[in-house]
Amino acid sequence: MCQSAAAASPDRQQDRHFANTPFALNLIERMDKESDKDYVISPLSLQLLLGLVMNGAQGKTADEIYSTLGIEASEAEEFNNYCSRTIERLPKLDPKTKLNLANALFVNQRYKLKDEYLQKVTKPFSAEVSAHDFSNAKGTADYINNWCSEQTNGLIPSIIDKVSEDMLCYLVNALYFKGEWADKFDPRYTSPEPFSNNGKIVGDVPMMKQYDDFGFFGNELFKAVRLPYGNKSFSMIVLLPEEGHSTAEAISFLKDKGAGWLLYSTHKRKVDLWLPRFEVRYHIRLNDTLAKMGMPTSFTRRADFKALSPDALRLSFVMQDAVIKVDEEGAEAAAVSSAGMIATTAIPMDPPVEFHADRTFLYMITEDSSGSILFAGRYCGTK
Repeated sequence: MCQSAAAASPDRQQDRHFANTPFALNLIERMDKESDKDYVISPLSLQLLLGLVMNGAQGKTADEIYSTLGIEASEAEEFNNYCSRTIERLPKLDPKTKLNLANALFVNQRYKLKDEYLQKVTKPFSAEVSAHDFSNAKGTADYINNWCSEQTNGLIPSIIDKVSEDMLCYLVNALYFKGEWADKFDPRYTSPEPFSNNGKIVGDVPMMKQYDDFGFFGNELFKAVRLPYGNKSFSMIVLLPEEGHSTAEAISFLKDKGAGWLLYSTHKRKVDLWLPRFEVRYHIRLNDTLAKMGMPTSFTRRADFKALSPDALRLSFVMQDAVIKVDEEGAEAAAVSSAGMIATTAIPMDPPVEFHADRTFLYMITEDSSGSILFAGRYCGTK
């Protein structure tokens, strides 16, 4: 039985509060609307990256980031504490699950970050800070890419081809997860089955199968099954829309209930479970998405990031690279969220324009005590 909110410690209550802000589901809703293919994202990785960005913002710029994250300005310090506890706590929850969270700031050696900013991020975010010669565009990019590869166990070997001398710094969060199912699928029962997207068969997929007790929820819009990993600190929740309904309707329903609601709403049932074995890689530039979610000023010359550095101008980009592999043994997933901060001396540039689960479904990898969504995606059989 889950510990009640009344009995939970103040820190645990605070963690649930920040893990269950509208941010994660707002992001998932945007991805579901904007992508017409398989995708995978990490709301938690992006939340931690925006924490790094938030601490360098002032005035309207900061207010917009607070709003996007779903927090009040008065909660900024508590949010930093939540990030600190998340980075410290999650990797220790399950010895059978490998989880790594890391933050880094790669700084152009021509510029200096404010001491007050560094105090806010180096300890709470365990952020590694290093200065580099950005005129050595390829060499510095190789250093950043090697860091990303190391933090994600090689799943994401690179995120950039070269750095720009116009950039003040790159802010990066990496998240790696590898968990074994508490009840593994027997590969002898995996077989090809037809898979449909929007009512049309897109081909056969390798379908893993088992018949066992799982946490289950169902209503007229969708049914959901909860597949625990390891010691059951983490789970994958698969949401399968009922015939005639969509993933968008399932997300809308969850937004009304709150991100963590589904974790506590499943009940043990015998389930005849089919789940595809799949792998998805995804890259997305999030400037427009984050602007629509509430922080447009960050990407304009009206941005105020002077709390980060007197030389900070605006965000050039926010992007995320993510990958997930799901098979009979469990799941392995990684994400790198990154942001580039342009310096005031840079030449102004506009950013470039830019449960038989045999049909389209959503999935989320969650930390169960807080409800934090580490990864989320949609699988529709189209890459």
